[in-house]
Amino acid sequence: SAMSPLARISIIFAIWASSEARVTFPYSEVLQVNALINLEAPFNCDDGCKVYVDRKDDSLHITQNGQFIANFNDIVGKDSIVPEGWQLEAGKGYKVQSRSSPNADFVFYAVSSKAPNFGAPVFNPQTKIGVMAYGVSRYFTVLSSFNAVEYYGFNGTFPKGYPKIYATGFDAVGDKNCVPVHQARSQYNAEQSRPTIFAPIVTVDFGYYGDHVVGLNQNNGKSIFRTKGSSTVYMSPGYVGCSNVNDQVYFSNVNSVQDNFDIWADSLDVSAVYNAVTEEEKVQLRVDEVNLDFSGSASFTIHYPNPFTFDVSIAWQRKTASSSWAVQLDFGVGDQPPATNSPPPTTSASEQSTTSIGNTV
Repeated sequence: SAMSPLARISIIFAIWASSEARVTFPYSEVLQVNALINLEAPFNCDDGCKVYVDRKDDSLHITQNGQFIANFNDIVGKDSIVPEGWQLEAGKGYKVQSRSSPNADFVFYAVSSKAPNFGAPVFNPQTKIGVMAYGVSRYFTVLSSFNAVEYYGFNGTFPKGYPKIYATGFDAVGDKNCVPVHQARSQYNAEQSRPTIFAPIVTVDFGYYGDHVVGLNQNNGKSIFRTKGSSTVYMSPGYVGCSNVNDQVYFSNVNSVQDNFDIWADSLDVSAVYNAVTEEEKVQLRVDEVNLDFSGSASFTIHYPNPFTFDVSIAWQRKTASSSWAVQLDFGVGDQPPATNSPPPTTSASEQSTTSIGNTV
């Protein structure tokens, strides 16, 4: 007999829930609440591992072969903003378990003791907004169950091309298969930018060991900051950015993206990377009414070199479980503050663009 529409919808949602609740990397796993099947979820600790969680909860705990080891309160430890984590010996049979159906999402990060950058600091911004993170470590990982986290107030002496922000744990930063979701174009650009990242785990690579600071605002992701001299990011919520995770994406409560705006800038650069985006859910991107829609698996960059008031719109709706994409927009990215009071040019943006198409990521 024909499948009823309700059954078809239920199956689609079940596929999304199972495929978006766990992402497995070569050296780590990230689990979220929907990974729990019958109130439990196994995780890999074959080489020994350290586990981190984004919040306290005494009903959520880890076990090995049915034996209680620690609950989420224990894993977070005394300092709830910089969790201590919990070191586990190499072995089989490890699980996250819950005594009852969890009433909120969580982020569980299990990273191999043999992972690159092992021991890098992990951060839980318990306060919703205005959390300033000071540090000296080159890498800095953030766990958050909010829809999005805005990163702002970058301060440091950054090498060219840094900071870079990855939608992964610290173990995948530097992996040639993973690309940053945001990359600063200059020192000034880094200081001006406030990228909003829709991912439960994010690692900032500052590019050096030494004093630096960044602020964090956890939010619903409905307000995207932009100003000339800055860069901003639009992305499919749950985007990972690694070609070696087999179309896995994180779970997100957000399944659509829509924005449109006008902005005066000395130039505009568009950088897009995308994977498994079907034609029916193509990303609809327009610059001054020029169609830059994309689908499939590839990457591209477009450069508009002249000052202009750019009219930009972007829209997307998730229709498959594994599609992922990210677009970075750079609104003039020189090392100096942008010129002020520049007269609007008479040429249209579409007459001055240059494009390069990259390979599949």
